[in-house]
Amino acid sequence: MLAGRDLRGIHQGDSIPHIFIPKLVELYRSGHFPIDRMVRTYAFADINEAFADAARGTVIKPVLIMEGLC
Repeated sequence: MLAGRDLRGIHQGDSIPHIFIPKLVELYRSGHFPIDRMVRTYAFADINEAFADAARGTVIKPVLIMEGLC
């Protein structure tokens, strides 16, 4: 399928969670990590808008909410 190429994924990069997560919290509390400006929620019905906003750079992390499925 990949003609001899390797496919690799990254999950949390090389972070060490017990160090990395408290550092993110510290950055957020000090106003240096504006996660609330990076994340936007969308109803699942608005999935196309979420993809379009991500492609335009309007949002960094679109999150789909699937109500009634949980």
